[in-house]
Amino acid sequence: MAFNDVMLSICYFLVIKKIHFSKKASAVLENISKHTFGIYLLHILVMRRLLWPLIYDYNIHYAIQIPLVVIVTFALSYLIVHLISKFPYSKYIVGI
Repeated sequence: MAFNDVMLSICYFLVIKKIHFSKKASAVLENISKHTFGIYLLHILVMRRLLWPLIYDYNIHYAIQIPLVVIVTFALSYLIVHLISKFPYSKYIVGI
């Protein structure tokens, strides 16, 4: 890891640490934070197997396609991981 990456990571951490969120926003961010490992594991499958075949069929411009894929991938991955986390022994699957 380069020195620049370490310094940038420290800067991000310090800046985000100083931001104060409302209780509701904090609860939402905490919930998303608990699901991040599962989202990380699942997002590539959602993106490559579900979204890319659909998106490419419609021939959408890249300026719209990229943000659309990011948002939909995150939302679908979060939803799937959240549903999986309701099952028993889910911590062995998605880490929750």
